[in-house]
Amino acid sequence: MISAESLTDRAGPRRPLSVNDSLFPAAVETSRLRLERAGMCGLTCEWDRDRGELGIWLRKRFWGRGYSGERTRALMHLAFERLDLGPVAVGVAAENDRSRRAVEKYIDAAGGRFEGVVRHGRTFFDSLGGA
Repeated sequence: MISAESLTDRAGPRRPLSVNDSLFPAAVETSRLRLERAGMCGLTCEWDRDRGELGIWLRKRFWGRGYSGERTRALMHLAFERLDLGPVAVGVAAENDRSRRAVEKYIDAAGGRFEGVVRHGRTFFDSLGGA
């Protein structure tokens, strides 16, 4: 799995002239017989607005294995500690209660605020503040 340190090393320095950037490392699960893509995660930065959005997508059969929390911790570290972003939004699939609860937990841990905004059938949670 990818650690917060390896994610921040991949991100490189903050690029203030760039409007939007994304970082999408893959999450994988291994067995003795195969290497399979479990999902993807990303951080989209809007430098001109000093904000970002975390995106974490996992195949349903990989839900409940801790990957989402691991990625959220790493991406929040990247967003707040390395890139010094302001507000960071996190989108959650409305039907994924575990993911919603995990996001709420990380919002509380970061001293953030729950907005619960729904756009285009997706529920968004805003995490404001540093990790």
